[in-house]
Amino acid sequence: MPQVISTTPLERIRASSTYREVLQRVRDWSLNEESVLYRHASQVLKVIARNLDEVLRNVSMEWVTSDVIQKQEIVAHILLMFNDGQTFYDLSREIITRTD
Repeated sequence: MPQVISTTPLERIRASSTYREVLQRVRDWSLNEESVLYRHASQVLKVIARNLDEVLRNVSMEWVTSDVIQKQEIVAHILLMFNDGQTFYDLSREIITRTD
């Protein structure tokens, strides 16, 4: 009997070739005050990514390095959902360095 591998929809998103684009789209909700999920983008990112993985780090760095204060503040808010680990500290330090 073949082994059945159970995957959840979120696992399929994380494994898909469009994972980065999904994270970017959710992140971008935080710029659109008319979006229903405007205030919840960071929570949705947490549910989808589960942790501050390399892809989410890179998506976040796009805004940190943009030198647009509003985008950097949004990334800081997103980081509240992922408040531990080396990647968290590295991104936080990068935001502080760029906004000091």
